[in-house]
Amino acid sequence: MYQQILKQYGKNPLFIKNLKVAQRIWVQLRDAQLAMKFPERGNGYYGSVLPMCQAIYLKALTERRVAELDVWLVKGEEGDVCNGTIGEYEVEK
Repeated sequence: MYQQILKQYGKNPLFIKNLKVAQRIWVQLRDAQLAMKFPERGNGYYGSVLPMCQAIYLKALTERRVAELDVWLVKGEEGDVCNGTIGEYEVEK
């Protein structure tokens, strides 16, 4: 989805710049949330299921992010002044 958005909005350099910044920050937030849920503890504290539990949590966080990004691939309603950059594939000259 991220690659689709980059392609779709390729003629809007400011949007692309801001998307990349937002995505880098989201990755940091995702990792921080994972550490918050499963902080470093002694060896064996969480048992052998830790990798599975982490993967399930990362999947849930990623699915939420995909839903957040999905709106940029759907053209917003015309006249909705609160759409911001949604559907703004090219910068008007």
